[in-house]
Amino acid sequence: MSPLCLRAQDLDASLRARNSQLSVLRGRPEEVLPQAAAHWGTDLLTFEADFEPYALQRDASVRDKLAAQGVRVESFVSHSLYDPRGVAAAGPGGKPPLSYGPFVKLLRGIGPPPLPVQDPPADMPNEGSKPAPAALTFNGRAAGADDANWERPAS
Repeated sequence: MSPLCLRAQDLDASLRARNSQLSVLRGRPEEVLPQAAAHWGTDLLTFEADFEPYALQRDASVRDKLAAQGVRVESFVSHSLYDPRGVAAAGPGGKPPLSYGPFVKLLRGIGPPPLPVQDPPADMPNEGSKPAPAALTFNGRAAGADDANWERPAS
């Protein structure tokens, strides 16, 4: 089994221990996330911040669509110790250094990275958990319950 699948299983087990579960949705985020949020009655979506041009456009679209549904959206930097935007802004001319020595010097000036967030509570709220929606669309067509466009780890 691939390391990614093992990590997903581990995450699902951790969530299940907290009265929740992992659902994996496939498709264009700006299409499937609003549908899933409506299906689940979601009021908050959080995700990892991404700063690539495509990701910024995609995330803005997701935010706009979910805001129209009354869903609050928050994103966080957690895949690196520092927020890349802050490092770039602190560099000369608002640009990050291009070599290691100046980069280390810049980080010393920024200071230590923020502390990690606390673990989620031992028992997360579960207000009538529903499985992933069986009628999401993918590439403009409806996805059936047995279609590979969405998956949930086996119970």
